[in-house]
Amino acid sequence: MLESEVQAMELLSAEVELSTSPLNSNNENERTRKTWRQRISDQVCDWDNCKEEFYLSFVGSHAFVKNRCSKCFVELRFYIKCTACLGSYCYECDQRQHLTSPFHHRTFLSEMHSKVLLPTQFVDCNGGLINQDVFVPCVAPNTCASCSENGTLRAQCGPEKIAVIKKEGRFDLTWTEFICSSCTAVISAKQSDFVASGWWPGSPNTKTYLFSMNLLVMWNHLSHKTPGTS
Repeated sequence: MLESEVQAMELLSAEVELSTSPLNSNNENERTRKTWRQRISDQVCDWDNCKEEFYLSFVGSHAFVKNRCSKCFVELRFYIKCTACLGSYCYECDQRQHLTSPFHHRTFLSEMHSKVLLPTQFVDCNGGLINQDVFVPCVAPNTCASCSENGTLRAQCGPEKIAVIKKEGRFDLTWTEFICSSCTAVISAKQSDFVASGWWPGSPNTKTYLFSMNLLVMWNHLSHKTPGTS
């Protein structure tokens, strides 16, 4: 029943196209219409023809290959591959790149093994894993509250831990604080600083969770499109 209705709609659409086309009298330019079943069958055949190529490409993307760093181009004995940056990095470039980009999906690859890295996991010069605190990315205030200088605040890790919730999952990071390059004052980030950076607190009075604005927008759309979602 459904197929017959689809075919009827296709025939009606074909009639409209032919009646409105300036080339409707030219049979050579008329497109041969295929049924829904034929189109689906053609798509299945296309996927079957590409299946092995795509499979080998997918498996190969998770394998260790001799490579050079995407930043400094040094030859690599082991490397960190990032699917967000679409690059492979040495241990030094990876730290410089991802200490401020903790939400990227990174994998450590060597000839012996591979491991998906947490945002706080990095690699040393010998290929060993090390843990390092990573602060929540946050826009620094324009003016230092201590010396009133502009543009002197730089973000660094604070003493407290905090969980950041995104569509991709939970990321355990460190609360952000700012150090002034002029007066060396250390200022802890406020909730309003995080809100300005796209992070909303779970509660105005606690430092436990931060929610990504994109996650909240997605949840708002989901709850409106699917009533009853709790």
